[in-house]
Amino acid sequence: MELMLEDILDFCTGKQEDGTPMAGSSISVFGLTRAKQPITKQNVTFNQPLEIHTVGGCITVSIDFKKCPEFYRATKICMDWLDKSEDTLIYTIIPMLLEGKITVILRNLVYCDFYEKKNGMLRLILAFDNNETLLFGSDNIDYDSIKAMVDNEFQKKQQELDEELEKYIKEKEELEKESYEMDILGEMDILEDEYSSEDALLHRPGVRFEDDEEGNDND
Repeated sequence: MELMLEDILDFCTGKQEDGTPMAGSSISVFGLTRAKQPITKQNVTFNQPLEIHTVGGCITVSIDFKKCPEFYRATKICMDWLDKSEDTLIYTIIPMLLEGKITVILRNLVYCDFYEKKNGMLRLILAFDNNETLLFGSDNIDYDSIKAMVDNEFQKKQQELDEELEKYIKEKEELEKESYEMDILGEMDILEDEYSSEDALLHRPGVRFEDDEEGNDND
């Protein structure tokens, strides 16, 4: 059974029920020694919730950090690599729920930026060439079991969306009802104000009052 990248990314995005991130991450830069032996030149690991989106041939990863060494190190590694990309930069994502049985490898970094959010968190945004994305799985992986987990996770998220939509519709209807009732009460207050004075009462349609002099003349 073949698993699609989108299926695995569902296990990498956001948080688990206990609040811990769905996946662990690392950014590494690999090069060669003078003897042409592979060597890890730079590396940083972190455990932050991820937002992952794929659009065409691009895959973006947004990571929210507190002001911590991991943020500054990850940002510097990526910025430096974009300035001088002689070595190989790899972003490794390991979905926690899959217990390391599948690893997502992102390659060919094409964009890096960051900004501070209103809540004080620092968001690092990375974009990679999605055509270079790789999936690695262990030999004893149970694809049927993982596919079942993917389907279960999808149904769970769909149910959450349905519940949120139902809640939104209910709140919207209640607000509209309250607004309608307030409008009716406002119109009633206006009518009371219009007919509360003697002058307004005298000018009500279909009602005619004779003054005292006219009444005396008729006598």
